[in-house]
Amino acid sequence: MRIELILLLTSLLLVATVNCFLLPPHQLHHNHHGLRPRSNLLSVAKKTENSKETFSIIVIGKIILDKYGNPLDDDDDSKNVTIGGGGPQAAWGACAGLAVRDMLTCGKGEEEGGADQLKWEKTTPPRVENEITTANITTTSPPPKQNVTFLAPIGLKNWTPQRTKSLNALLPMLHMPPILVTSDEHITPTINIWHDENEMVSWKPVNGSFGEEGADGLWRDRPSARDVLDAIDEGYNYDNNDNDNNDNDEDDGNNNNVILHAILEAGDTSAGGGLDALPFFDSILIDRVSSLGIEPIVFPNEVTGIVSHEDTIGVSSLIRRVESSLLSSSSCKTKQHDEKKLLIVSPDRPCYDALSSHGDYSTWRNNTNSQTEFTVRDGANGSFVVTDHSTLDSSSSTTTTTTTATLLLPSATIRTPDGAPVNPTGAGNAYAGAYVACRASGSSAEEAAMLANAVGAVVCECENLPEWTWGVLERVAAAACEVRERSSAFRDYIR
Repeated sequence: MRIELILLLTSLLLVATVNCFLLPPHQLHHNHHGLRPRSNLLSVAKKTENSKETFSIIVIGKIILDKYGNPLDDDDDSKNVTIGGGGPQAAWGACAGLAVRDMLTCGKGEEEGGADQLKWEKTTPPRVENEITTANITTTSPPPKQNVTFLAPIGLKNWTPQRTKSLNALLPMLHMPPILVTSDEHITPTINIWHDENEMVSWKPVNGSFGEEGADGLWRDRPSARDVLDAIDEGYNYDNNDNDNNDNDEDDGNNNNVILHAILEAGDTSAGGGLDALPFFDSILIDRVSSLGIEPIVFPNEVTGIVSHEDTIGVSSLIRRVESSLLSSSSCKTKQHDEKKLLIVSPDRPCYDALSSHGDYSTWRNNTNSQTEFTVRDGANGSFVVTDHSTLDSSSSTTTTTTTATLLLPSATIRTPDGAPVNPTGAGNAYAGAYVACRASGSSAEEAAMLANAVGAVVCECENLPEWTWGVLERVAAAACEVRERSSAFRDYIR
């Protein structure tokens, strides 16, 4: 009997040891007692029915060559030039949000009824000090690539092969290299960019970069709807060619759940004349997507901080036209009201304040049955999410009531030596990319905002776009845990 008991205990110990070493490296967590499975800290709450399916996320953004430093200090145009513009930041944010969500996800399996609430284990999150490269794990394997495609227009007159290599190096986490829509007739816009003592961003175009030869011509219907459709198919084929175990040979990509997110010029006199939004009005493309995200770009007055009436009308018109495009799509017409395609709008606070006080748009919101959600970036205050849900009168098929719910999320602490952002440029773009990617692929509004706030904070801590390392993702995870702890007072606003 004693021998049998010893053999049984030995077998159990052997099975436990084997299972431990079969875990992928990023699921092992170091402490002074040795290796143990990483403690999961976050569960996905109220996922959509499609949350278990595969999503393809397309991020359409601008690329601008950023020349850091006040133009009065240095006339050398080749010095300190980096790739920016918001597009790479949005793509990085989408990937970081998805990766950290996977790192922190826990909950019941299907056999236990599934996870239907946001539940956090009472476990101390990974502790990461000021140095964001500090990690609690040791692995030679990089973090996994994400199913995100980045699409951007560039002008070849001042673009070089080395800049393509630099862009690829910035975004190694994409499942395929960035897709660049090129023009021989234009330059890629270049700006001088600097921050004043209050961390306010100032910038100035270089050599007509926002004229016809630059952004005004380059961003006009570029990328086109055809470019985006080709990117969807190219990404699908790229994944199929790399996946030897894929046996779904009959699917041509039309059944994919495609999430489309774009940074769009929305002001009254915006570069490109607002024609960068044309793909959102293409019926063939809109039929292919399951959710849309747009980040409208307008600039408030530098003195008052208020967005002009003309720019507000431009933003309002853009959102209304995109909502109408979604409602008129053939795939949307076949769904019930509660299953309308989701539109996520991610303005900054000045833009949202101007929009919410705009009477014509408020009237439109109260008389449309679209499903639109606003996720608003509010700097050091964090962010908030506003959802409008319209109820239809079944007898008359007209909208009768619109209910609004608001969720408030605090910011994460900036962990730099002085507590100030190192470089806040692009943090809002990264936030929007993270929120749209997570929300449209199954996260609750609360979870998506927590992750997005964390992503935005970590971008602020870096001089340039953060590296794609386990240390950085651990830092984002710790920031998400902090946001969760600080947001408990607001959690009952919305689910």
